[in-house]
Amino acid sequence: MIPLLLAAALLSPCGDARCGTIAGLNVVVIPAAHRRRDALFILQGGPGQAATTLTRFYAETFAGIDRDIVLVDQRGTGKSNGLYCDLPVEGDLFPLPEVIACRNELAKRADLRELTTANAVRDLETVRHALGYSKVDLYGTSYGARVALEYTRRHRERVRAVIVKGVVAPSLRYTVDPSLDTERSLQRVMALAPSLRADLATVVAHAPPNLNLGVEVRNLLHSIVDAEHLPSLIHSAAQGDWAPLLDSSRKHRAALVKGVAMGMYFSITCAEDAWRVSDAEAARETAGTLAGDYWHRQLTAVCRIWPHAPPQRAIAKPFHSRVPALIVSGAFDPVTPPRFGEELTKIFPNSRHVVVANGSHSFARLDGCVDVMMRKFLADPDPKKVDARCVAAIPAPKF
Repeated sequence: MIPLLLAAALLSPCGDARCGTIAGLNVVVIPAAHRRRDALFILQGGPGQAATTLTRFYAETFAGIDRDIVLVDQRGTGKSNGLYCDLPVEGDLFPLPEVIACRNELAKRADLRELTTANAVRDLETVRHALGYSKVDLYGTSYGARVALEYTRRHRERVRAVIVKGVVAPSLRYTVDPSLDTERSLQRVMALAPSLRADLATVVAHAPPNLNLGVEVRNLLHSIVDAEHLPSLIHSAAQGDWAPLLDSSRKHRAALVKGVAMGMYFSITCAEDAWRVSDAEAARETAGTLAGDYWHRQLTAVCRIWPHAPPQRAIAKPFHSRVPALIVSGAFDPVTPPRFGEELTKIFPNSRHVVVANGSHSFARLDGCVDVMMRKFLADPDPKKVDARCVAAIPAPKF
């Protein structure tokens, strides 16, 4: 273990945390009261979200766990040479003229072919070694679950415990699964709000060209709080008042442009996902869904002009590990539904999969229950001792 003084010298005080740069990576450490030989590493989603922008959230979520909390901006995100694109908030999700302009600008300061999950794992191992931790606990959410899996696959001897929430499992495909799982989540909402079906049919038939309906429905379903507004927004549009739905769409698209480093997103998904499904397979699999093969067509068009690594086929292969794991899924999740959590129980046979019946992809309404569950698991990482009874008390959405 690196001496404390040497490890501490890499970082400087920044409020209640310590901040610095290690091997070109922006790092924030929320120190525990007593330094231990293991730490909790936060792996954020996207791909393209910067972990350090959520420092306060994770300080509160994991308060009192008695181990350092380490947040690393993955290469290409945040202050680790964040690769952001100025994309429009209306129309196509990935319009090629703007994507090409972004590519040309970002290529001046980054080798876009070097951005892979495998290289992200190497970076995390560099940070772990530099800070002197012998073991790590991993918390991965959404795409961060893919990073947690790859770190465990390559360095399982270093992993004490794994928590994943909203699971990007090895089989998940960023090209077609967004359409398939948005449709499943939408059908779940329609079962509780039957009038939505007829209103949605009217909106689909008359949607203006500047509104991408499939993308906006998925964005609304992403949070159980936003999902509650879906029926009323669609009803207003069906009655001829499009302003609320258009405003909501612009808000979500603006948040995407600001919060996700799309240059990093393109490099990762082109190398790790775009090759998995052919055009014909995508059209066949997504037929009859609200979005159809839209995500596939948009992403594969980008990947034809975006520099990226060769296909990272190992990312799609399952493996097995006895590392204790806590897996959390939301039943309304249009991004990473419970079926992917179930897939992980086979990778981690020493695990517990908790499905939040009234949860979705975001952490909305999970605080006071899931955060407590996770903290207790880190104190004693035995899946058999996980007490998930509080999940039943999370209120049902009101549509």
